[in-house]
Parts: sequence; structure tokens; C-alpha cells
Amino acid sequence: MNTYLLIANNELVPNTADKTKWFNVTISNQGAAATALTAFHNAGPGTRMVGCQIVGMLGATACDTALASSLQISANGYYFYAENCVIGTVNGQPQGSDTNAPIYFSGTGLASDGMFRKCLIQTQIAAATRPMIYVAAQSMGPGWIFDDCVLYAFAVNHAVAMNQAVSDADIHTHDILFHNCAGINITDWKTDAGMVWSSSPDAGTAGGIAVAQT
Repeated sequence: MNTYLLIANNELVPNTADKTKWFNVTISNQGAAATALTAFHNAGPGTRMVGCQIVGMLGATACDTALASSLQISANGYYFYAENCVIGTVNGQPQGSDTNAPIYFSGTGLASDGMFRKCLIQTQIAAATRPMIYVAAQSMGPGWIFDDCVLYAFAVNHAVAMNQAVSDADIHTHDILFHNCAGINITDWKTDAGMVWSSSPDAGTAGGIAVAQT
């Protein structure tokens, strides 16, 4: 059964339950105020999402507010699994802050052991410094894998390209593996040192990155 959940106010979907399963659900946060920060906040371990669409940052005010996102993962959001999901959108407003991102890791719980598989993660940008994944201080633990995913940073007329897919506010000992992933209009996975990054099919820091030719 397909379900569409429209959030037309300033609320979000807070998931704190253990081992919840979400199949073919669309969650869209269309709140216009600065408090409309995310569409789905995962703070429960073992969450599994398959065939879902999670869209936040649709309002201009929300996009201009720090820490706005489509998917927020916090302290107890470990063992997270998403497959064939769409996270974020290229419609609506461009990200207005360097701490906006379709995926936002929050809190200080070092959530670990998560996988995004065959997902489309996308956003609209008007500045090169906007990230696709924003990691707050001490929020991400080890063992996060992006497998066969596409990360798409749309910019009107290719005016700018995202300079790094991941922005980390406080580097700790954690690793992210990008396996068979592609970055569209993104010049690097990560520009700072301090983490272990792997990508394919090409060797090197920017393997799998696609940059528009102008």
C-alpha cells in the first residue's frame, strides 16, 4: 500500500521506536517557518526504509535556517538502512546555509552502522559551499556505507558546483564508504583530512564524481 504523508505545518515525523519499517511512504515537510527543520527525524535504532521519498526544505524560510534537512539522524539512529529511497529535492528553494543538507547527522551520540543503498540524494544549491551530508560535532560514528547511490547537486545553468559532498563540523574517528556512487555537479567527496574515504569505480578522492562541462 502506498502512503503519502504531507506535513503542511512546522512539525516533523519523529521516530524514536525500535526497529520500525517504512515501505513506499512519502513524507514531505512543506512548513514555511524557520521551525520546519526536517521531514523525518530518525532517533530510533534499526529503522528500515524501502522505496520511500523524504523531502524537506521546501519553504524559503526553512531553507535559509541553519540545520534544516530532509532526513535527520541523531544519537539513537544507529543500524539505519535505506534502499531505493529519494532523499531531498531539486525543486523549491536552494539551500541557504552551509549547515543545510538533505541528510543531517545531529547530536553527540556517534550513531553508527548505517547503509544507504541505491538511493537518490539530491538538493538545489546556489553556492559551492553547500553540502549534501552535514555532520555535526561528534554525531557520526563508524560504519556508514553509501552503495550504488547518486548524489545530485542541482544548480541553475550550472552556475556553481558543490565543492564537497560531506561537511563535517568536528572530525572524529569514523569512516564513510562511497561504493559505486556518482556525484553530479560535485567536485569532491570531502576536502578535509581526518576521515577515511573510499570511492569507486575510479581510484582517488574524487572517484565517481561527475562535473558539468561548460
